Amino acid sequence: MKLPIFDQVVGAKLVNEAQISAVEAIHHYLSHLSQNKKGNQLWTKEAMKTSPIWQRLRLLGKNALLLFEQSD
Repeated sequence: MKLPIFDQVVGAKLVNEAQISAVEAIHHYLSHLSQNKKGNQLWTKEAMKTSPIWQRLRLLGKNALLLFEQSD
């Protein structure tokens, strides 16, 4: 994954494997969205409110937040 700041956090062992996986899942999902053939249709306010694609991203985000709220 090419997220230099996050790579530094990982290198400093400030996150656990589950947290890393959650952030990577979001990163990969957003990368996939950026390459989607529907293009601009995905990036409208209405699509962001109602599309299952964005609902999935919100779920990934909620899962990641839960992992970061847990203390090791």
